[in-house]
Amino acid sequence: MIGAYIAVAVLVLIAVGSVFGIYESRYKADLLSGGETEKLRKLGIEKLELERYATAHFTGSSKTKRQLIPLNSYNHNKEGLLGNVEDELVVTGYKRSFPHTVYKCPYSPENKAKLLAFVESYNN
Repeated sequence: MIGAYIAVAVLVLIAVGSVFGIYESRYKADLLSGGETEKLRKLGIEKLELERYATAHFTGSSKTKRQLIPLNSYNHNKEGLLGNVEDELVVTGYKRSFPHTVYKCPYSPENKAKLLAFVESYNN
């Protein structure tokens, strides 16, 4: 009997996660290709914010560590014996003060310049 309750609870959690994933996918946009301003305005995104993260993936385990780093920091992409570090740019859009991830891409100076220009023009 307890096993049935656990199975139902797991199914409910999977369903809720799927619905949330579908809801969040509405906010995804390809900002590097351009022309996404109207889509974001229609969705009600009030403000965009560009952040940079270094994510460490450790070899031999499923552990990851994500850290916010300054936009003008050095390049954090590297591989080592214990794991690798990925450097990524994340654009977050705010709708009624709730954050939604709009775009993610690997860090490069070109991507940073394009995204920073887009975010500044959108917010003005």
